[in-house]
Amino acid sequence: MNKKSLLAVITLAIFNFCFLGTEYLFDNMMALVTDSTEVVNAQNLVLGVSVLGFVAYGFLHKYLPEKVGRLLTLLATVISVSCVFVIEQHSSRASIYIAGIICFICMGIAGSAVCYLASRSIDNYENLGKYVGLSYALGILIQYCNNNWVKSDLVESITISVFMVIFVCGTYLLSSHCNNFKE
Repeated sequence: MNKKSLLAVITLAIFNFCFLGTEYLFDNMMALVTDSTEVVNAQNLVLGVSVLGFVAYGFLHKYLPEKVGRLLTLLATVISVSCVFVIEQHSSRASIYIAGIICFICMGIAGSAVCYLASRSIDNYENLGKYVGLSYALGILIQYCNNNWVKSDLVESITISVFMVIFVCGTYLLSSHCNNFKE
């Protein structure tokens, strides 16, 4: 595995952790303000809107200049970090819903960006499935550690946010390693 492929696997793993960790935090915070049926409905909603972000990135990528695309990924992550802290406050059901919807649309955009960049960076397409599986497994491992070692909602939010910043750095490095980002 070359450096670009390794960077792609690590960046995908970090995204997987951020996405799954935020979804877990969202569920836990929603459970503090509503019943279990509403938590499941809220979870379905935010996971559904994340698809909008994943799809939107394709359209945005096609029509926006490369620098704007990089800025969009950074902005989406900054907005996601802000939303994570709103979710963590669990001040009301409505605030958790709104922050969750915004957060997961933004995470969908950022996730789609890293998936695209990873597909452009992985050197051996015969091993693409192994690399994606490895990144997913690493993301779940990070989430497992986070869920078992971090016992504070605030610390969990900070951990996810720090990983989101690392994710942006990895995404930026991936985009700079791609010869032509817009191909």
